[in-house]
Amino acid sequence: MFWLSIHKVRGESMSPRIPDKSYALILSTRMAHRLGFMLPKVGDTLVVDHDRLGTIIKTVAKIDRLGRFWLKRENDSSVSMREMGPIRLRQVIGKVVFNIKENGSSGITVGKNEQILR
Repeated sequence: MFWLSIHKVRGESMSPRIPDKSYALILSTRMAHRLGFMLPKVGDTLVVDHDRLGTIIKTVAKIDRLGRFWLKRENDSSVSMREMGPIRLRQVIGKVVFNIKENGSSGITVGKNEQILR
C-alpha cells in the first residue's frame, strides 16, 4: 500500500458519519508509524484487516493496557465492539483522513484498483 489510497465504502455500518457508497482517503498507518508519526488514538476511524470480517472500517472506542484497539460501530446495523473483539496494530491498514460522500463533488477519480469496505 502506498502512503495514501482511496477506498469505496459499502454498507451502512458507519452511517451517517461515512455513508454507503462514500469514498475514504486512507493514510497507511504502517508506513506512517515507521516514519515516526503517531499511532492511532481514540476517535480515529481505521480500516482494519479483521480475522473473521475481512476489511472493515470502524472508529477506535478505546485502547486497552495491552495496546489493542477496541472498535465501535456508528449505528446498530453493524457488529458490536464485543463481537469484533480487540484489534492489534498489525491488523490496522490505515486511518481515514478524509471522506467524500457519493453526492458530493470532489474532483477525485478512483482508479481500477479501488477496494470495497464493509
